[in-house]
Amino acid sequence: MPAMEPARQTWSPPVTNPRNRFTFPHERLEVYRLAVDVARRVRAARWPRRTAHIRDQAVRAAESVVLNIAEGVGRGPGDARTNHHSIAFASAAECLAALDVVDLSDKEPIEASLRRVGAMLRSMTR
Repeated sequence: MPAMEPARQTWSPPVTNPRNRFTFPHERLEVYRLAVDVARRVRAARWPRRTAHIRDQAVRAAESVVLNIAEGVGRGPGDARTNHHSIAFASAAECLAALDVVDLSDKEPIEASLRRVGAMLRSMTR
């Protein structure tokens, strides 16, 4: 009789109980949560025809803000963190510039949030 294989472990979703849930440090930051909201709104915005290339650039820049905030915080204090937050700031500026060159009907709240993210990131890099 062949030996039985050990049961394979299957993936299970993260624990949703707040007391047992691990939280990454970036998840507690207001700037991170706001940047995630901006990235989602940039992606969901109704972009005019023939602006797919600008939309793509804006979405990638907005996502870069989120990812660089998370990676910077994950690096801990020091130059690496500051560098990632500087990159996030530059990506926020790039996303804002992309919004400047198109006529989106709902861009004012996105721009306001981007400016807030930029201000927070600027203070984090000083």
